[in-house]
Formats: sequence, C-alpha cells, structure tokens
Amino acid sequence: MRRRKGTIVDTLFTKTLYLRKFETSDVEQFVDAIRESAKSVGEWLAWWKADYSEDEALSWFEACEKAIAARSGFDIGVFHKDSDVLIGSIAINRIDTANQIGSLGYWVRESQQGNGYCSEAVDRIKSFGFDELALTRLEIVVLDQNIASRRVAEKCGAILECIAENRLVYRGQPAAAAVYSLLP
Repeated sequence: MRRRKGTIVDTLFTKTLYLRKFETSDVEQFVDAIRESAKSVGEWLAWWKADYSEDEALSWFEACEKAIAARSGFDIGVFHKDSDVLIGSIAINRIDTANQIGSLGYWVRESQQGNGYCSEAVDRIKSFGFDELALTRLEIVVLDQNIASRRVAEKCGAILECIAENRLVYRGQPAAAAVYSLLP
C-alpha cells in the first residue's frame, strides 16, 4: 500500500499553468468563464446555466473548500501563469479511500480551448492523485458523444475500458458514457 502524504492541495505548477483552490477573488472570472462557454461546457455539464450567479459560485467555492478539508474531493481552478486568467477547473473527486480510486473531471472556458491547457492540467493533477493522495486508479467518465473530453482523456494516456450504458444522466435521461482509467 502506498503512503498517504499531503493533507491539503498546495498550488500545483505546470509549464504554463498553475492549479489552486478557488478564492473569493476568483468569483467574477469564474462566472464569466461559465457564461462564455455555452456551446462547449454548457453542452455537456448538467450544472451549467446561462444565468449562473456570483452567489452560486461562492457557494461552490465553499463546497470545494469543505471537500478539500475532508479529503473527499479536490475541485480546483486552472490559471495561466503569465496572465492569471482563469482557464477552467479540474478535479479529483468522489474519492474512495478504501479502494484508492478517484474520479477525474475537467472543463476549459471556451476562449481558452484548443491550446492544450486541459491536457497539461490533467497531466499535473494525475500526479497529485497518485503521489500525494496515494490513489491507484483515476477514472474519467464522460458522455459518449463528448468527443473533446474523450480526446483529452486519450491524449493524457487514459485507457478506454468500456462504453457503459446508463452511466450518466444527460438532460434528465440515462445516457451512455465512455469510462477511461489512468493508473500510476
């Protein structure tokens, strides 16, 4: 069994990005990122809505902080090193410590897509999951039709294990999802 290390996520760095907990000062950028991303993020994520508010963002940040403190989830922001622009969000959540498994999820604001930022962030957070959280499996579960997210998973070395019927709910209906795994 691998040794458990850190207790709370510090800032994680990549070549062009940094990943950290959300702060109150991120609210405006977070809301802007969500609102601009109707055609991409809004298409696939059930929580997205055109009138997403600052109060909802603050509530989300608070929930993220509690999950991090409890070590049950690490939903954090992805920022560009040079500009401090919020690129999107990445997470390891739904952590099952008994089985050393976590779920890895991500989204990138529409104006920043196509730059490789998501793959760069995934590569960094998977190291955090394996090295700091001592997980032995990360799962990426995306709607089967979400080609962009599937490409990110594949680019980062995730293995497609199956297309699972009724694995996610999409627009109120059970839907097929691609289930990928990452191993240390």
